[in-house]
Amino acid sequence: MPIDLKRSHFGLHLTYDGYGADFATLNSKKAVLSFLESLVKQLEMKKLIGPLAVRAKENNFNDPGGYTGFVVVQESHISVHTFPRRRFVSIDAYSCKDYDFKMAIKFITAYFKVKRKELNIIIRGKKYPTKNLV
Repeated sequence: MPIDLKRSHFGLHLTYDGYGADFATLNSKKAVLSFLESLVKQLEMKKLIGPLAVRAKENNFNDPGGYTGFVVVQESHISVHTFPRRRFVSIDAYSCKDYDFKMAIKFITAYFKVKRKELNIIIRGKKYPTKNLV
């Protein structure tokens, strides 16, 4: 996954979709909170709020229920959505800090015991001003 971090930008946004993940981990509020806490530490970010996790009931859309969690960090945020009955997890890690996204991918994969994954690394704010405008 070649990423040019030498160019000016605001931050990195990792989107991670994991398939075949561990049911028990996906179905545990405690595990979701621990994941968020641990990933913040792994990425050496500073928590501002959270982590928080809530049980989301199934709905009439494409959602069989699970946990939604997030943590607001000084550098931006990390969110997670689990779908235990589908053995699926969807995670966003967005930060103005150039964090080690390869390490984050390994950590997420191991934590949720993911069998297959889809990844995107988005370079955000490619035209972010290099100085204050006002």
